Amino acid sequence: MIGEIIIDSCIRIFKYACNESLRKVKMLGDRVYYVYNISADDRIMITKNIYEALKSSVNSTIKVELSRSGKSIVLSSDKCKPLWYRIGLALSDGSILGGSRIIFSTTRAPDINTIVHGFRSTRIYIAKYMVSSITGKIMPMVNIVVNDESVLLHVKPVKYGYGSIASIVDILRNNSEALAGFIAGVIEGDGSLDNDNIRISVSNTDPLYRILTEIFEGNVKYDENRYLLRVSTAAVRRLRILEAIHGLLEHPSKKRRLAHIIHKRRRATLGEIHASIMDIERTLLNMGESEKQLLLKLKRRRRGKYLYLYMPAGKHVVEERLTAIRGVLRKIGGIIGVDLTPYIKRGNREIVIYDQQVVRLLEALRKHLEEGG
Repeated sequence: MIGEIIIDSCIRIFKYACNESLRKVKMLGDRVYYVYNISADDRIMITKNIYEALKSSVNSTIKVELSRSGKSIVLSSDKCKPLWYRIGLALSDGSILGGSRIIFSTTRAPDINTIVHGFRSTRIYIAKYMVSSITGKIMPMVNIVVNDESVLLHVKPVKYGYGSIASIVDILRNNSEALAGFIAGVIEGDGSLDNDNIRISVSNTDPLYRILTEIFEGNVKYDENRYLLRVSTAAVRRLRILEAIHGLLEHPSKKRRLAHIIHKRRRATLGEIHASIMDIERTLLNMGESEKQLLLKLKRRRRGKYLYLYMPAGKHVVEERLTAIRGVLRKIGGIIGVDLTPYIKRGNREIVIYDQQVVRLLEALRKHLEEGG
């Protein structure tokens, strides 16, 4: 709500605060923007309007004050996010300002809300306006300054290159609560989510890149052209911290996306499979020759310490092969008393079995077949 009030107030008084004669052109990639710097008098006028809007709308848990200069607003609260969340947010989206503060810059209301709720005290001021030359969209650039000594104690050494990244990695590897907070902060900063990855915009020279690649070694991919690091959500899920991450997120669309991922995967959570040699032999006795051959045709793919079984399937045969594999798993599951069919994933050109317990069971069956069982 705070972010929306700030952005809406800025847009509402844009025409009174910006001088067309002082407009500059800025290129961001292949996009053209008009940039309007703000005079001191106009900044005071804008800030006062925002202050009045916040005072009349923000609940009593957040204190709203106008600075002595009238050019910034200070928001204070008794609450803040956990330390390692704040560290993750600062490393992913913040910059060191004057050696003693952290500054965030954004044009988006959800980002403002995230930062304001992340720290106990924030100082906010409007830096400039940007306007798209194509759509005419007005984007106020909001700067948010934070003074958090606990966060700076960890962030400054790695940002400036005189501190040990290994010590941070060690803490996060051995403290799941700290790791959940850290990943939540990173997602809130420069992160996003899809079904398979947490995607972070980061340079491969950034300390955050080193921290994440060392924690999730073997479960990351980096796109140098897009400066995009992908961390496998499956790897994060195995650490059992997805729910804790979800509980810390403020950004509404990111929170909804993670909830969807958690719900989707929770439906396919398998209990322990206990299959003895007798169970395996009994299962194979009840399988037809074509079903056994289909089982043997599954290929192996190893990623780190995890093994997956898959079968290539072009678009013309994918349905047929999916049905056949599902039938085999249904028969095996019926014999041992476990439904295995939810653990098949259909891709564009392959069928994948990803659950490690199901993979181990199928590998035991395949080994028995290969040995003449």
